[in-house]
Amino acid sequence: MMKRFAAMPFQGNTCPMYEQIAAVLQREIADGCYSATGRLPSEAKLIDRFAVSRVTIRQALDLLVQDGLVERHRGRGSFLVRPRLRHKMNALRGFYDELVLAGVDPETEMLEFGPRILPRAWVKDLDWPGDRAIFLQRLYRVDDKPLALINAYLHPIAHVVERQQASTHTIYSIFTEILHQPIEYADISISLTQASHAHATLLELKPGTPLLSMYRTSGLADNRIAERTQFLIRPEEYEFVWQVSGMTASTMRLARIRQR
Repeated sequence: MMKRFAAMPFQGNTCPMYEQIAAVLQREIADGCYSATGRLPSEAKLIDRFAVSRVTIRQALDLLVQDGLVERHRGRGSFLVRPRLRHKMNALRGFYDELVLAGVDPETEMLEFGPRILPRAWVKDLDWPGDRAIFLQRLYRVDDKPLALINAYLHPIAHVVERQQASTHTIYSIFTEILHQPIEYADISISLTQASHAHATLLELKPGTPLLSMYRTSGLADNRIAERTQFLIRPEEYEFVWQVSGMTASTMRLARIRQR
C-alpha cells in the first residue's frame, strides 16, 4: 500500500514557512513514509514540492537535524536517524554476534594482524609468556557508516592463525574454531574517551569526539587470559543495556525491615 503524504503547509499559517515544512516532514516521518529507504527526498524535489527557495528547505531540514530525526551527508542527501543498536549484557557473546542479534548485517575490515609488543601496563596483568601478543585491528561498518574500531591483543598461542583466517573469523571463533580453546568468561568495563586523530580518521569523526570505550578481557577454561580488546564505538549509534531481575533473600529481608 502506498504511503500517503501529509498535507501541504497552509498559506494562512503565520509560522515561518520553513517551520511549516519541517512539521509536514516530521509527520510524514512519524507515519513511516520514508521507512522503506530511510532517505528523504532530495532538496531539488522538496523545492519543487513546496515551491520555496533552497534556503527555506535547508532551514526546514536543519530543524529536523536539531530534533534528532534526520542526519545530512554532503553529496548524499538527508537520511532518517537510525535508533541506537542495543547491546544486551546478559550473555557471553562476541561483538559481531551482538550486532547480528540487533538485526543488522555488519561489514568488517581487518586493518592489521600480526605480532606486536604488549602495552607495558598489561604485561604483568595478562601473565603471558614474554611481552608479545598477536595484534588485530578491525573496523565495523553498518549501512556503509563506520560504527566501531577494535584493537585486540590475542594470547601468543594465536601465532598459528593465518591472516586470511583472522579476516573471516571473529575473535571468539578464532579461539573456538581454529585454536579449539573456547572462551569461558569475560570481564568488561565501559567508559567514555575521546577519539585520537588516528581513530577519528578511521571512524570518520573529528579528533576529540566522545566515544564509548569498552575493554573486554576474556579467559579460557584453565583461567588463562585469551584476549584483551578495546572497542571504540560511536555513542550516537550504540548503547549498552543490562537486565537485572530478582532480589536476594537478604535484600528482601532488608526491604521488609525498612517498610516496618
